[in-house]
Amino acid sequence: MGYRDDKTWPDRKPSALGRPLGRGDSLVDSGTRRSPFVSNRGAALAFMEGALEGWPLHQLVTWIDQCLIRPGCLMTRYPFPRIFINEPDVGVISYGPPSTSDAPSTFLPHAKATELIRWSRKKVAAALEGMLRASPDDRFVQAALYDGRVSRTTGRNGQRGWNVMLTEEHSLSEQILALFAADLLDHREDYEQHLVVCESCEVIDFWPERLSRRGCPAHPQAVVSGSVRRITLSR
Repeated sequence: MGYRDDKTWPDRKPSALGRPLGRGDSLVDSGTRRSPFVSNRGAALAFMEGALEGWPLHQLVTWIDQCLIRPGCLMTRYPFPRIFINEPDVGVISYGPPSTSDAPSTFLPHAKATELIRWSRKKVAAALEGMLRASPDDRFVQAALYDGRVSRTTGRNGQRGWNVMLTEEHSLSEQILALFAADLLDHREDYEQHLVVCESCEVIDFWPERLSRRGCPAHPQAVVSGSVRRITLSR
């Protein structure tokens, strides 16, 4: 059996009702609930920024609670705060009161959380970078649709949008990419025109006034011309 926030799951709004947010929007504030009008983009960018800053495990768990569990995006095996976080090539972290059936040796020590978070972010950034190419690569969107992490929904008012539906079997990077995929399906032009992946500081942002899609507001002229360094997936 999976657990979810029963107050939010039945009435969850499709992502089309959420407003696109930038990096300045704060989502992970202790003691607050994620607003139903906070977009999937805002939640995903909050993770990307926090991971870049070096989030420890407790901050990731707070983000998962407020941005995935409470809005009804993530079904867990046990009631929160018991959760599992996994990333292939790194391992699985178990957080919260342990179960008598757990084998502690199968889980990563909590000190490895930052490594798992950093690797997840790198995989997400590499997927998003595909949208910067002359022929945008949106295979992460197709993957999210194919395995059911993102699905079409119709709200009570008849407005159509996209729902994110996740389980703990999905890796952390797959969860983040599902949020971006649902947002892209509603705002494709933003991803094809305004998405930036800064080569200088690794920031992911949406910047209509950009000089380069490889720069950011802090490094506006990064790679305006010349060779481009691709994100490579090596640990």
